[in-house]
Amino acid sequence: MYAPACSGSMPAVTGMPISTSSFSCTYHASSASSPTLTPTPHPPLTPHPSPLTPPQMPDLSGLQIINRAVIIHYLRQLLSIDRRIAPFTIEGLETDVAMPLRTANLQTVVGGRIDRLDRIVKDGQEQIRVIDYKTGSHVPTPLSGVEAIFEQEQLKNHSDYYLQTFLYSIIVSREHTGTAVSPALLFIQHSGADDYSPVLKFGKEYIADVATHEELFMAMLKETIDEMFSPDTPFMPTPDRTRCTKCPYRTLCH
Repeated sequence: MYAPACSGSMPAVTGMPISTSSFSCTYHASSASSPTLTPTPHPPLTPHPSPLTPPQMPDLSGLQIINRAVIIHYLRQLLSIDRRIAPFTIEGLETDVAMPLRTANLQTVVGGRIDRLDRIVKDGQEQIRVIDYKTGSHVPTPLSGVEAIFEQEQLKNHSDYYLQTFLYSIIVSREHTGTAVSPALLFIQHSGADDYSPVLKFGKEYIADVATHEELFMAMLKETIDEMFSPDTPFMPTPDRTRCTKCPYRTLCH
């Protein structure tokens, strides 16, 4: 017959069920009429770390310690901003959007990637905020209107930020007809004030719904794109050399 070879501690109490979790058995041939128990060496148990045990903090350099403190500070600011408008729904993160665009001389697709989409309730009305995160220290001066977005002299006020977020907001607005969509730029370094709002302004008025400005914005966008791609319009370097400092194509102009 076959007799078990067991390892581990055998229960001392007879007549009780034996738990196999406390020892292990194998069977081998035996000529005896009763089983022969042969102890088998049991490998030492290796304790597993508890999932609740916090990971060991690696050694950090001085710069890494500073960066860690800054990141924690910014995250707390973001959570504080979100708490003011709670409850709300995050509709999307890193969301790609696009739409076809036809001008008088060109057919193309425009779009980009939205950092965050929020669905909130403001003054009893549902609203979607199209948020683009900005880490720069310079907050743009509110523009006067849609026309200012396309004025070259307004680039010093980061009108390109308006252009980007306005375009994304119009795409979202077309996908969510009937819901107000607001363009927003969240400057994390300047978001500590209790009354801070990332929603863009024209003058002193927040842009509550981009749809009210869509017709004029799209007309001026198409006009600008046609001018950019027109073979009859020469490409001239900007006379404002301060714009060249961060331009990736500046070496081509010298």
